[in-house]
Amino acid sequence: MYCYNGNVSIVCYRNIKELVMKIYVLSVGLIGIFFPALMSMQSVENTMCYDQISVNTVQIPDFFSSQSKDFFQVHVLFAQLEEFWAEISDLECKRNGQQLQNILSTACLDLRHEALSVLVNLFLYHRPFNLSKAIDNINALCVASPFLVETMEYYVEKKGVIKELCGDLYPHQKLILYVLAHNESLAHLMNRDFIKIATSYEIIEKLLIAFNLVKMNTRYDPLYFHRIIKYDNEYAVMLEIIVSLMQNQTKMPNLQYFLPLFMADSFEVEKIFFNDDLDACINYFSCISSEDYNPFVRWHLMHKEFVAALAGAPKVFKYLLLTQSTDVVNSDNNELVRYAICGNNHEIIHLCEQYYSYTYSDEQRAALFMESIRWHRAALMNYLKEQGSLDYGNFLCDAVFFRNIPYFLWYISMSLVDNNQNIERAFCNVDAHDNLLFAQVFLEMNIDVNCSLAECKTTPLFEAIQSENVSLVNFLLTHGASAFVMPNNIGVWHEIAKLINGQNMTDKMGMGRIAILPFSETIAEKISNYHDQVIYPLCELLDRAGAPLGMQDPQGNTIFHYLVLIFGDENLLNFLLRLKNISYDDALLKIPNNEGVMVSDVLKRARRLGYF
Repeated sequence: MYCYNGNVSIVCYRNIKELVMKIYVLSVGLIGIFFPALMSMQSVENTMCYDQISVNTVQIPDFFSSQSKDFFQVHVLFAQLEEFWAEISDLECKRNGQQLQNILSTACLDLRHEALSVLVNLFLYHRPFNLSKAIDNINALCVASPFLVETMEYYVEKKGVIKELCGDLYPHQKLILYVLAHNESLAHLMNRDFIKIATSYEIIEKLLIAFNLVKMNTRYDPLYFHRIIKYDNEYAVMLEIIVSLMQNQTKMPNLQYFLPLFMADSFEVEKIFFNDDLDACINYFSCISSEDYNPFVRWHLMHKEFVAALAGAPKVFKYLLLTQSTDVVNSDNNELVRYAICGNNHEIIHLCEQYYSYTYSDEQRAALFMESIRWHRAALMNYLKEQGSLDYGNFLCDAVFFRNIPYFLWYISMSLVDNNQNIERAFCNVDAHDNLLFAQVFLEMNIDVNCSLAECKTTPLFEAIQSENVSLVNFLLTHGASAFVMPNNIGVWHEIAKLINGQNMTDKMGMGRIAILPFSETIAEKISNYHDQVIYPLCELLDRAGAPLGMQDPQGNTIFHYLVLIFGDENLLNFLLRLKNISYDDALLKIPNNEGVMVSDVLKRARRLGYF
């Protein structure tokens, strides 16, 4: 019984419930009379025209290499699974698994890992939300694709989990273990008892709901979003955010309490919404005195309707629409539809448009179209396309960033590429993830590896350095990227200097770099690991590529001016001197900046005073 007032009798409670239910049914009937369009789900055409974005008719151009074709085929295969996720049978899942097995049998490890990453996102954010169906689909798919299971086991073991501990798990349990193992603190806790509880149905359901509730909000928090992208560790960061919210604190979360928190928390109301349980919803809210009560405040979600839209729960959404008095209608009308796009429910979107009289400006429709790309909602993209034309080239970066391969292929197959500018801009955006397979795609499209964007004065190499993507920097340099190019009169060494003090991030976020490194490390470990894992490897790659250390910015500063005069980074200074086998008196340190300051003179004075 959900009643918070112990004096209320059961009879009274039942009468209230019956009354609310009658009012709700009557209201639904009236809405059905006056707004018949609201009561039906928009049908999705199985056969789509050539100018529609379809996962079924997408074409892979012949000029791509076999590896790139395999990369595309993996994504298209999963996109087809996602499109028909709720209706697909076990037999169809196994057939898709066999196709996936054929692709992965000759695939490199990077492509197998790519397939695993796509499967994780499909599992975490599937719609309509139905955990039992999702588990059946995952297991049926993996039975027919043992290479995918082997890839799970390989990466789980690589992240520090003893392989023998997960040998008896079902594929969907190994998939969850793979997600959890991304966080080092959790990986170290994994023994047999931990794994048994963490991969139980009850915990998995709560975990998936928590991921969905947090995922929508990370895009608004530059701190979290930056950490997720920069370090390509979305799962680790999301787990830290979830635990922080459940502990109702903003400081570093203690992952030791991960399992106790999930075991103790019932997720009662969250389950009601994500399972679209109307009866339980009526029971719950009929016992609450305030219609404005919001049980989702702890997730930083301000409106119950937003959660119902996010969950793709049309029955709960209608009930809230008709019985709960909130100010959601006064909020950004674009925002509620964004959540509904994540929920992938046409009925909720039409309810928003009709009941709230929502209309979209061109700018709002573009934002919703981008959201559809983000969540891979092909039918919703087509729906928004029908509302009016859009500059589809502007969304190519989003398609690359969110790995929406059907949109990417649709764009290039529709001959929409009348110039290379949009493709070049997307090439620069490939740095967001450690994805060399996608970088190879652009080279096979004959996009110049040194292409420079006039509006942001950058190149793919500069973007890769800014994203601290060591493997992509190595890939680009190996394939002809120039370390001598200086867009906006800034060289590659100056980009390294920005990384030292977090200047690149400070420009965007107004905070220091140390704040965004993994919670679990101490400050000293963060600085040391950052130099060892990112800065030093980047410096070695640039040195091998012949990047001249004497590059000067518009103020005449070399990287040595940055390290000595601005950041005081003695460790990197000495690393570069050893790398080039030079001393404090070398000519490189005697290059004056625009104010006539030479680093060699500064070092001499500093050494006399005992600073260096």
